[in-house]
Amino acid sequence: MLFKPDEIEDWGVPKVQKATAMELPIEGIESFLSKKAQTLQEVMPELKANYITLYASAGLWSMHDLLFWILDKTGPAKVISATWSMTEDPATQIARRLHEGIIQELHFLFDVRVRIRNPKVLSFVRHQAATCRLSACHAKAFVVENDSWNVTVVSSANFTTNPRIEAGVLLTHPKAAEFTKDWIMKEIEKGHPFD
Repeated sequence: MLFKPDEIEDWGVPKVQKATAMELPIEGIESFLSKKAQTLQEVMPELKANYITLYASAGLWSMHDLLFWILDKTGPAKVISATWSMTEDPATQIARRLHEGIIQELHFLFDVRVRIRNPKVLSFVRHQAATCRLSACHAKAFVVENDSWNVTVVSSANFTTNPRIEAGVLLTHPKAAEFTKDWIMKEIEKGHPFD
């Protein structure tokens, strides 16, 4: 026998690894609840440096809508992201902004099962992104970074159009962006940030 079935490693199941955490000095905190008929533009406050914004949405807008709203405020920027899932429409919109120069550089970490759930989207994004990697990832986060802004979003939402309640946190602190970008990029580059 060449191998024993019980020795096959399941890449879809994460190994027990260390966790990381950090504390941030903040200048303010805001929160808002987006009602069913409210658009992102109607409820989201302006971006302010060193702020935390907590939000919950009834599903009228999605993760990619928040990304584009942030890019409208920051101007052209790099995007570093982790997500469990992505569908065709958000992938196409992200690619368009990449080709328009609004997204200057794109890095994506996907869950390994995206190749089964949505292989066409995975193939499409792989041809657009600077780097793209599969891992046992259930995290939904992104960083928008340029010379003036470091914006981080950690959310329950994937890059899909989902008419369900979603919630998240938007942080405009450089240390939050550094922390989030660091673990995503290390995982993309097989740097084993959790070992």
